[in-house]
Amino acid sequence: MAAGNLSHAQLKLAGPSCSAVIDGTSGTTSDGIIRFTYTTSTATLTVLPKRGNLHFYNLSGCGGLFTAGDPATIGGKFSVRPKQTITSP
Repeated sequence: MAAGNLSHAQLKLAGPSCSAVIDGTSGTTSDGIIRFTYTTSTATLTVLPKRGNLHFYNLSGCGGLFTAGDPATIGGKFSVRPKQTITSP
């Protein structure tokens, strides 16, 4: 298994009545960090929730669901195709 970080992440949330930027220290810095593991045997990339530094910024029309600066959590498991062999240094 390999572990690592996706650095310089900035995500944009857009819906019919709500939009926001998900980033690290502000809505314009592109310094978000998303932590992950990759399991070679199953070719699975797992995004680790609550391990990065993501927060909500630049909110518009979200009806109080989020407040600027609230922590954002992303998590999930994804199949990687074609299968990769990744090792930690």
